[in-house]
Amino acid sequence: MDTLRSIRIAEISKYDLDYANDSLTWAKDKLEKLKSTYYEGNIPNDLFLDIHLTVDDIYLMEKRIGQLLDKQLEEYHASPPSYSWDKKEACRLLKEAVDTESIVIPLGKLINVLHSSLWRIPRNDKLEVLKDICVILGTEGYISVPRARQLLEECAGYE
Repeated sequence: MDTLRSIRIAEISKYDLDYANDSLTWAKDKLEKLKSTYYEGNIPNDLFLDIHLTVDDIYLMEKRIGQLLDKQLEEYHASPPSYSWDKKEACRLLKEAVDTESIVIPLGKLINVLHSSLWRIPRNDKLEVLKDICVILGTEGYISVPRARQLLEECAGYE
């Protein structure tokens, strides 16, 4: 058992952050499925061993993720500032952006913002408003008809 644990520690210590997060999610799902298995009487040895190894893997992956995040934080604090911030220039750019009549926002995000802003309206009415906006955007030529249809489908999926 100790040899197996040493092998798992060596393997998990090679994981990068994304793979460790994916593996952790997979292991937690696996553990939930294993725990939900019901047996009358004693738990079979292979199930008991699988649960034990999965719990070990979860612990080791959480530890690895913590190490990787600590390393990132240390690197961030050790690195010099990547740029100098000019407050006057930033304010000028912000003023220029606000003074223009057009604001650039992806349509998907715009629909999400509109959906959130209409939270007091009953669901069916809200969907009708969002659908009307998509149709108007399509008929006025602001977006293509296929994109308008895609947005309409996304609106129908909002809960």
